[in-house]
Amino acid sequence: MDKDMACERFSPPSILRSVLGDESDILDLLIIAVHETFLKSGLVGFDSVSGTRVNGLQFPEEWPSSATPLSVSYTLPEVLDKEDVSESIVLNIRRVINGCVVVSGSLIESRSKLYLTLDQNRFAPVLDLLRRNCLDEDKMREVYNLWKTVKDQLVLPLSIQLSEKTGATLPPCFMRLSSYLKRKILELLPATDVARMACVSSEMQILCSNGDLWKQRYAEEFGYASETQSCGNWKNRLVGIGRLRTIIRRRRQDQSRTCRISSTREAVSLANSGLLFWH
Repeated sequence: MDKDMACERFSPPSILRSVLGDESDILDLLIIAVHETFLKSGLVGFDSVSGTRVNGLQFPEEWPSSATPLSVSYTLPEVLDKEDVSESIVLNIRRVINGCVVVSGSLIESRSKLYLTLDQNRFAPVLDLLRRNCLDEDKMREVYNLWKTVKDQLVLPLSIQLSEKTGATLPPCFMRLSSYLKRKILELLPATDVARMACVSSEMQILCSNGDLWKQRYAEEFGYASETQSCGNWKNRLVGIGRLRTIIRRRRQDQSRTCRISSTREAVSLANSGLLFWH
């Protein structure tokens, strides 16, 4: 499978598009997106009464009454394998009158809670466009912002708390950093190392496929990056120019005179002209 296709498959928009069913009410899309972020981060749905794994969401009959929160539990797969699951993460999701969704999360036996307020009017219409495959590049960023916010402010800190409480394996040190810090580290790496980092995990594939990151790499490499070019093409341009460089080097080594491409600048010009295509 092509690496770009693999990155797209594991990106937040693709993941969420696959679970935002046509039958879902637009007001429920934000809740489904939060739930899926937890699941794709290595947690599993958990029924604290039966002690078994559960899939999907069950909305209360009174939903979306502001007085009736949606309660969802999660745990780690290695904790679920134990006979007695004494600790888990509990999320309480409540809609409030001003069009926001308030999500509170904690370990089941903890009094300390984390809170996250999401603007339903901001995110729900974007998710509706996503499930109908009508989302443009600018709005796509909102999907990434939603995923990043839920991951950094709820999923990661609660997962670390659960791992420490149960003795489960903690996430690797690098993976425990926030998405913001990971992005800053990626900005310091050469383009080849960024591409290698994309193979580490699905989360790193998401971070390493960011268009602004590859635009920065392009500008550092060639000293300019036109604002009129779609940000989604920067990685492809770098890959294409890298392949042209390889062709030039090999032809020079073979002392071939059939193609006189004399410089990287000319390779960039060819790539920008649209005369060369790559996948």
